[in-house]
Amino acid sequence: MDNTFGDLNDKQKRYVSNILKSRNHLLDLINDLLDISKVKSGNMEFIPETIDLHKTIVEVISSMEPMIMKKSIDFKFNDLCEDREIYADKLKLKQIMYNLLSNAAKFTHTTGKVSIDCKIKGHNIEISVSDNGIDIPGNEQQRIFDPFKQVSSSSNRAYGGNGLGLSIVKHYVKMHSGEIYVDNEVGNGSTFMVKIPIDHWENSKEHFNY
Repeated sequence: MDNTFGDLNDKQKRYVSNILKSRNHLLDLINDLLDISKVKSGNMEFIPETIDLHKTIVEVISSMEPMIMKKSIDFKFNDLCEDREIYADKLKLKQIMYNLLSNAAKFTHTTGKVSIDCKIKGHNIEISVSDNGIDIPGNEQQRIFDPFKQVSSSSNRAYGGNGLGLSIVKHYVKMHSGEIYVDNEVGNGSTFMVKIPIDHWENSKEHFNY
């Protein structure tokens, strides 16, 4: 694809592109299966550290920028947690945000809207990812957090995915003693809300296995 071994004609580019997409999908599936198996067996390592929450979220947004720009999505990051440091597993927090943001971008139509809101409410950090994409029926809002479960709509199958992302997100949030919810208004898309307690981690700064 980078023309390292010479120029490709249009037909070759199409074939190589399909191979690359399949490879990436397979790699994502294998990594997700490994993560799920580690969580289920109790061998998922959890290594919290003091991190800059704003900077961490911005890093995730930057990695998603190509998809957001490609679909001309109206994106906003409303951060009321700026300059806030929290004690968390940075890689897992980034994976939580990446999965939620990539889902929002994937299921939002071209020129749609996606936003991230971060605020402190009581003793919790609240991070929400909202979009005005496809709806999630009320009877499936808990089901989508189960492994290999997706919204059962023929139109949704066109978006791909393996049904493991939200299950991993739920486990990672739980590892931070947090909670995740989904709120859906018919015709207005979905909002995923992550709540992580602040005091718990400020008073228990140690490394351990989940």
